[in-house]
Amino acid sequence: MVKQAGVMGLDDARWPRPDKDGLQELEVRIAGGGALGGGGGGGKGGGEDGGRQPQPQPQQPQHVSLATTKLSSAVQVARCSDAAGLRRYYYACQDLKALFLALVTAHFQVQPI
Repeated sequence: MVKQAGVMGLDDARWPRPDKDGLQELEVRIAGGGALGGGGGGGKGGGEDGGRQPQPQPQQPQHVSLATTKLSSAVQVARCSDAAGLRRYYYACQDLKALFLALVTAHFQVQPI
């Protein structure tokens, strides 16, 4: 969800600085690693490489920390000098908040059998 929102490439340098109204921040770290799943087969293969599949190269961890003043409406976002980046950040935070609240609500509504 975070990768699809495109927040990993954003820069908050031209966003409003946190002030007396509050702070809104998002910090994301995506750990590096190869693809999930099994490696090569256990038997003798018919290929030139002995039947082994190439292993994926581990990816470098990605980290982003973004901060701005507390945003209460999309009008504040439109006034920014980097409105496109701040808009992407604003809606990504709204989506993540809605997902988190839905998961918490579902967790406490589940009735054991």
